[in-house]
Amino acid sequence: MNNSGNVDRPKLAVNPTSSLKGLFRSKNVEHLESEIELSNKEFNVIETSFGVVKRFEFSSALQRMSTISVSHSDNSFSAFVKGSPEMIHSLSVSESIPSTFFDVLEKYTQDGLRVLALAYKPLPDADATWVTGCRREDVEQELQFLGLLIMENKVKAETNLCLQKLQDARIGTVMATGDNGLTGIAVGRKCGIINPYRPVYFGELTKCMSGSPRIRWKKINNS
Repeated sequence: MNNSGNVDRPKLAVNPTSSLKGLFRSKNVEHLESEIELSNKEFNVIETSFGVVKRFEFSSALQRMSTISVSHSDNSFSAFVKGSPEMIHSLSVSESIPSTFFDVLEKYTQDGLRVLALAYKPLPDADATWVTGCRREDVEQELQFLGLLIMENKVKAETNLCLQKLQDARIGTVMATGDNGLTGIAVGRKCGIINPYRPVYFGELTKCMSGSPRIRWKKINNS
């Protein structure tokens, strides 16, 4: 999914359609290809290369990682960030985010696909001294949303049999995951941890009008 606004953004000089054919084994491949082909018609692809000069490692608490890179074509600096879609959404300027962001995210996570969000930020005033001393808080804000990266990790062939043996022996099975909750539910159904014929109620932490936290329950049916 790409933003349909007028924000300039760097593009990698690759053929995304051929890459998808090699990486995905999903019913959504044709849909993904059509989205990428559309994006290539909307935006000019700029062939360039970057060198990574600073890295802020992934933090599970922050749900993201980032790098500062220098363009080999004009020596300009940019920050590139990847992380959970919800976190990248909160760090990106609203004008760069499509109105269908959460609808598309829910569609792919309910199919059991892993989803990362990508964003970037031009750093026109940066130089080597600034890059050396900057903090990640200076970089990971007011981002330009780039798109969603969709991945599929297939359940291993022996997984269902192993889980069935554990369940037959009355040994409890649980899933602990850092992925999106809807992805976890879909994978749990595929491998037999969750009964595919029963609904799941998914709790989301939100805030009331007063600002106090509350849990909103959402019924997740088997698609």
